[in-house]
Amino acid sequence: MFAKNLEICTIFEIVELPTVSSDYSQTNNLMAINVDLHLDHLKISTDTQNWISKKLDQFEEGHHDISGAHLSVKQMSGKPTVNTYEAKLTLYHKPDHIVGSQKSKSIPSAIQDAFTSAERQLRNSRRAIRDRRRRARTEDLFDE
Repeated sequence: MFAKNLEICTIFEIVELPTVSSDYSQTNNLMAINVDLHLDHLKISTDTQNWISKKLDQFEEGHHDISGAHLSVKQMSGKPTVNTYEAKLTLYHKPDHIVGSQKSKSIPSAIQDAFTSAERQLRNSRRAIRDRRRRARTEDLFDE
């Protein structure tokens, strides 16, 4: 019902060295983020796809809390917003999913802004988890 006009443009994996692959059946023993890229009859360049894979690789570097991602790009409808695009990035993050959504006049700008929004939320979430663990350790020391 909601994804009526969406089409799957490509599905690719991000592995240790960022690669864009249309062969989803590749098996790797490396930690990888599976990315679904949905476009609403729009096209993005291979440079933008490579930028997306590098950015997600940076998100995962040193962490194992992201299991996948979903990026949706669509053109807004209606007369005042006909030249506006919305990018929505969902990171499947433990314990809570993170969603960054932004609107812009260009597709790459909307994607970059959505990544910036999601990155800020990801940093805040990781900081909160780290602080919670530190408080728990400190309380354990004082309880003894």
